[in-house]
Amino acid sequence: MTVSLSDDSRPYGALRRVNAVSKVVCCGVFIVCVVSLPPSDLPKMAGLGGIIALLWLAAGLSPLLLIKRLGIALPFVLMAGLSVPFLAQRGHSIVTLPGNLVISDEGVWLFVAIMVKATLCITALTLLGVTTSSQELLSALRRLRFPALLLTVLSLTARYLLILQDEARRMMQARDARGRSQSLLRRVKTTGAMVGSLFLRSYERAERVGQAMAARGFDGTLPVINRTRFTGRDAAVTLLFVAAITTLTLWRK
Repeated sequence: MTVSLSDDSRPYGALRRVNAVSKVVCCGVFIVCVVSLPPSDLPKMAGLGGIIALLWLAAGLSPLLLIKRLGIALPFVLMAGLSVPFLAQRGHSIVTLPGNLVISDEGVWLFVAIMVKATLCITALTLLGVTTSSQELLSALRRLRFPALLLTVLSLTARYLLILQDEARRMMQARDARGRSQSLLRRVKTTGAMVGSLFLRSYERAERVGQAMAARGFDGTLPVINRTRFTGRDAAVTLLFVAAITTLTLWRK
């Protein structure tokens, strides 16, 4: 069974034809450049955002997909960053709240920078995920000397997520066949019971799968099929992209 992070039947423009190693390297360098920018350097963040937006359009992806992915991840970043405006010691005070809590302009800018950086990084990772199948991604990570243990964990996780999704779908169908309760408390109890049952079933299945793999001589390493070659075109694309974003990041007026 092969789990794909993308639908191989769609072309995804020019990005789908780029080697996965090139895409992983470019994504990693892009994230490093975004994180290394100072919080006050919003113009450069906008420039990097323009580059990733052009790549998103070149892949022929819908903006709705990006909105959905950002809607899942950004709330966690938002909750983690809400304390930043209160922790910044520099800048002028904007608002003073009870308990000697002060919001400064430096803290607000830092919070905005964190949200912008998180958006750019999530967009880059989403673009990598939807234009690269799981087998290509694992093969690229192996060629880049990614730790074998982590590769095995990622591979097993990708395969097991589909099993969990199928199990949850069957449980929801069984719940709907028995009729939905109109009471909010009853629905909360039902959902809690389903989550607990799904956890127990997942744990038991994982044990059975582990025993079956051990019986077949599993040594901790999963085979990864490498179907593509890293060509000179891929090297040129990688060098051009890395040169462009590093030049933008390091450029001084």
